[in-house]
Amino acid sequence: MFWKRTVARGLCILEAGLLTTLALLEYLSGYRAGVMRHLYFFKIEYMDSLYSSSILPLHATALLLGFVCIVRVSSSMYQRDRHLFRWYYGALVTAFFLCRFLPAIQTLTVAAHLLIAIECIAGLEILRALLIRSTSRTP
Repeated sequence: MFWKRTVARGLCILEAGLLTTLALLEYLSGYRAGVMRHLYFFKIEYMDSLYSSSILPLHATALLLGFVCIVRVSSSMYQRDRHLFRWYYGALVTAFFLCRFLPAIQTLTVAAHLLIAIECIAGLEILRALLIRSTSRTP
């Protein structure tokens, strides 16, 4: 039981590490030409292949299925944990669509990597909800 909470906290640290790394890469892209060239090349590559308008409905469906999974899994959690997971995952889904469609975010050199990181964080949140659910069942 203790190890599940520890793993759940470790997943939170991993999520924060992903976002911190992206912020650092965005900062370094202004000073290092090689970093900027690499990020810009893969931004164009990923936006044309992974996040094209024809494949975007698949990403949306996967995120919505993840939200349904979070709602079903969190139904047996304590009240505080339930609302926290639903709110946080809803914020992730909103952040994904904002990152995809806001022009201000699209100008970032890490925009495609940010979309990938948000999807990875959404998957880690589902895993974290599954771990916490088994430790905090309501009596």
